[in-house]
Amino acid sequence: MRHIDTTSSPDVQAMYLAKQPICSASSGQPVAFELLSRLKARDRLSDRHLRRLLIQLDDPNVLGRWFAQALSLVDLDAHYTLTLNISARHWRPLLSCIRAQHAGDPRLNCLCLELMDAPASGVTAADRSMLKDLQGLGLRLALDDLGGPSAQLQHVLDWPIDWVKFDASLLLPTLNRRKVDRFLSQFVAFARGEGLQLVIEGIESAHQADRFSALGIDWQQGFYYGRPQ
Repeated sequence: MRHIDTTSSPDVQAMYLAKQPICSASSGQPVAFELLSRLKARDRLSDRHLRRLLIQLDDPNVLGRWFAQALSLVDLDAHYTLTLNISARHWRPLLSCIRAQHAGDPRLNCLCLELMDAPASGVTAADRSMLKDLQGLGLRLALDDLGGPSAQLQHVLDWPIDWVKFDASLLLPTLNRRKVDRFLSQFVAFARGEGLQLVIEGIESAHQADRFSALGIDWQQGFYYGRPQ
């Protein structure tokens, strides 16, 4: 657990990157860790603090230091992937930063960028090329929160991605479980054919873990496996 000292803002200086495990349901062992921004005195970032952080990351120097801090958490000997959320507005400056400061760094092969704030209209051909350039540097790409309000099925079909992370809202008891399970089982078959790794977020019980494992989603994340720390 390391603190991000990126700007003079007291809000950002109070932040750190916490690790939450992504585990194999079959073994219960971590296969990856998501890096989550947290405040020293809070369990979760408020919307205000998150907006403040995103605004500060518009500064390429701040973005570069933030990414370098995440890269410093990579342990090449541990053989774990670390995932890091990145807003669409920062894809291009991050690519420039990595090319200038980290090209050829073997630690890039241990990072997966979780693509957030997906444009509702998809991405342009230039954007797709840029995402492929990030992959070419060794990074893996994940579409974050499929099933939530921002990530849509068209992004799975249109973007060059390696992972799909299902939003925790798919676990809501108000949803028709039979339909959810049918959709997911059919999506698993598609994902296997495309070579996509699937992760379900929000797992809080052994019952949930078993349910989604039976559907073919073996990589799982949530308080059942561990809280960010």
